Amino acid sequence: MSAAPSSASLYGAAQSALAAGQFERAAEMLDQALAGADEELRPDVLCAQARLKALSGGDPVLAARLVEEAAIASGPARARLLVEAAYLRLYTYDDATVDIAREAHAAAADGDETTRARAAIILGGALALAGNAEESARHLAGNVDLLRVSGTPQESVHLLNNLTVGLASLERYDESQALCRRHVRVLRAVGADGVLPMALCLLANAAYFTTDLDLMETAATEAVDLARSGGQGTVQGFAAGCLALALAVRGEHERARDQAETALVLLTEGGALILTWLPRYAQVMAALGSGAWEEAVALLAGFGELPGGMSRRSGLLHWRADQVEALWRTGRVEHARAALEEFLALPGMGPWDRATSLRARALLAGKEEAEQLFAQALAAHDLAASPFERARTEWCWGEWLTGQGRAEDARSHLAAAHRGFAELGAWAWSRRVAELCDGVPAPDSTSHPSAVIRVRAFGPLTVIRNGRAEPVPLDQPGRVLHYLVASGGAMHVDQLAAMLWPDADLNGSARLRNLIARTRQVHGPVVVRKGVIVRWADGVEVDVHHFDELSRRALQRRADPESAVLAAEAAELYRADLTPMERSSHEVAIARDRLRRSYLTMLDLLAEEELRAGRPEAAAGFLRRALEAEPSDETRHVKITALLLDHGDLVGARAALAEAGRAASAFDWPTSDRVAELEERLAAALAVSPSRRA
Repeated sequence: MSAAPSSASLYGAAQSALAAGQFERAAEMLDQALAGADEELRPDVLCAQARLKALSGGDPVLAARLVEEAAIASGPARARLLVEAAYLRLYTYDDATVDIAREAHAAAADGDETTRARAAIILGGALALAGNAEESARHLAGNVDLLRVSGTPQESVHLLNNLTVGLASLERYDESQALCRRHVRVLRAVGADGVLPMALCLLANAAYFTTDLDLMETAATEAVDLARSGGQGTVQGFAAGCLALALAVRGEHERARDQAETALVLLTEGGALILTWLPRYAQVMAALGSGAWEEAVALLAGFGELPGGMSRRSGLLHWRADQVEALWRTGRVEHARAALEEFLALPGMGPWDRATSLRARALLAGKEEAEQLFAQALAAHDLAASPFERARTEWCWGEWLTGQGRAEDARSHLAAAHRGFAELGAWAWSRRVAELCDGVPAPDSTSHPSAVIRVRAFGPLTVIRNGRAEPVPLDQPGRVLHYLVASGGAMHVDQLAAMLWPDADLNGSARLRNLIARTRQVHGPVVVRKGVIVRWADGVEVDVHHFDELSRRALQRRADPESAVLAAEAAELYRADLTPMERSSHEVAIARDRLRRSYLTMLDLLAEEELRAGRPEAAAGFLRRALEAEPSDETRHVKITALLLDHGDLVGARAALAEAGRAASAFDWPTSDRVAELEERLAAALAVSPSRRA
């Protein structure tokens, strides 16, 4: 009879199950491991339980238990327990959260690199939620690049969570989004499906602040599907909240409200109360976008009671200007003035709030002052992240001018608002602006951009028609589109039938005819059959085809300045790997690898151009993006280190070499002679210039 597994082996197996997304199995094994764990292993098991719980929301009871365990522990174990307790408390933020985070930060001072950095980031996040932006920035500043530190996928996704929350609180939105993009690619590369949904949620959330609605909706949709299938209820709620907000900004108000209701239920059940701001704000945006001002006033009335620092100054949620506008539009001018006074009294106002507060002031100002305030608001938007908010300011100014009887003056502002909303895909908002002014063309079936059907295949396959993004599931009609993307846009009917029904003995022609009809019924007139060829319908725009064309032209003009422009445009299209959720098709896998290689070539081309222009750090940035897509590529680690050394950046070179070492360990490849040579060069350079050590 075989012996029962030891606590240590159960703990190790649980860690593997966590990375694979097998959470119930991991929980069972951790419970068993804890029952037999000795004093040395017990803190590690408790920390793993905390990380598992964090994927499904906050747990004040477990957080309190970790604090109790820390009280009788010492050294590294005490630090790790306090760090996990502080992390759990962020989900159910209260006044004690910052105190626990400070204690964890102090305890981790002598710990390992990852624990120290986690403690700093968690304290930075807690301080950001408390409205202490200046101190938060100090703790976050040295850890922006932390995700290059080795560790398990679940460790790194928790770090990403805290880091992106902190960066967003400081309105460093572009930086937050870039981190999330990079990390999602790394998690895909290492097959960490268990924590990928959370990383996608963070990416979707980051995309909101720059109004990248395509990215937001794509990432959130995939996260909903993965979290649902993996039994991650709270993560599904997080994703549904992100999706609801994207839909509300687009103007798909009913779908937004449905997703928001789902998110509120899941997040409340999971105890992740701090995340409920997402679906609640989606409800607000749906009300504002549909002109339901009374509903917006009622919804916003409860925002002063949001958990943690959300009701105070926070770059995570901007709602004060919405409250002023909703009250103003319902005729409650005095209430609007009181809300504006509260808004203006908030400390540490960042660029976004400065711009929207000027808009709110303009709405309530007299004739002479209002126009000057609107102009100041537009100037302030140049420093803020959101093009959506800028379009709203143009709209308000144009509407105000119309109310003053100055229709001709209003026309340019309304046109700018209409154009801004349309470019973002916020069709319902653009239609409402168009109704105010005859000079702004209303969308119709011939002139409106939404009349074009677009297929987005980088990331989860999506069809965009009538201004609405529709995810393509992996059912039979959906597989027609997946296979058509992978084939380059045209397939012989026999080839398509063989891929769809590989075990069928019968001729698939009739069956295929029926399936194409179903595909057109479900996804619109996106495909056609011409004789023995199935292809995209005329006028359908496919991002992969545009990427291929740009890449081809960039390579043809290599070393020509125009080449870099084309390569940059191609790289921008590559949001994620080709249809990452389709994993059963060999043909799709081949196409995915081909497109990834093309993307890497574009980044290499851009790096070459930056080097020619004498910008080594920018060149290293493109090489790092390539490593995000292909993290196991030692060649690019070497290139980054060498070019930084060549240009005297010893600090950057040292960091790049350290990352190469971590990659070698993670992907189990031996350190090459070239890396050893660079280590010797760096050591010699540091010996000559000791003041430039990292």
